[in-house]
Amino acid sequence: MSLWGQILRRTLYFGQRSRFHRELNDEIQFHVETRADEHEQAGMPRGRAMEQARREFGSDTLMRENTRAVWQLVWFGDLVRDLQYAVRALLRNPAFAVTAITCLALGIGVNTTIFSLSTEMLFSKPSCRSPETLFQVWIGGSSAAPQPQYRFVRDSHVFEGIAGENEETEANWLVGDTVLRLFTVRVTDNFFSVVEFQ
Repeated sequence: MSLWGQILRRTLYFGQRSRFHRELNDEIQFHVETRADEHEQAGMPRGRAMEQARREFGSDTLMRENTRAVWQLVWFGDLVRDLQYAVRALLRNPAFAVTAITCLALGIGVNTTIFSLSTEMLFSKPSCRSPETLFQVWIGGSSAAPQPQYRFVRDSHVFEGIAGENEETEANWLVGDTVLRLFTVRVTDNFFSVVEFQ
């Protein structure tokens, strides 16, 4: 049977559980009685024939559980039962329920916020056109290069575009009578045209 057929069959089970259980009980009873009739025809008394047939058939409870496992979504049934138990337990102690729900909400909210920010900052693509074409190059293994070397690489046209930046700079910003010290990044005049921020 295909996967969709199994899903459809197991979904239909929830709407027809009572009929399914009734038919399953009738089927088990039919097999036990048929085997008991065979023993009775062989000369065994009816009471002993039924006992022997039940022994040969095995545990009817185990048979019912195995059959239900084939027809129903076991994990869904377990989930429903667990939720029912949780609701009953929480209703017995409302103060504990409010505390537990509040703690869960705070924990989930904080984790979601941190995960969203981390994903955006660490794993998102830079907000520029064609970020896969951008590379950072250090000349001579240093984080800084003299102007002549920068101009030499720029004028050689090895790259489609080249721009320079210096992140280790500071500036003073005057606001009224207050002077603020700012950490700045100095860039070449073509930096924004090369990077093409969106």
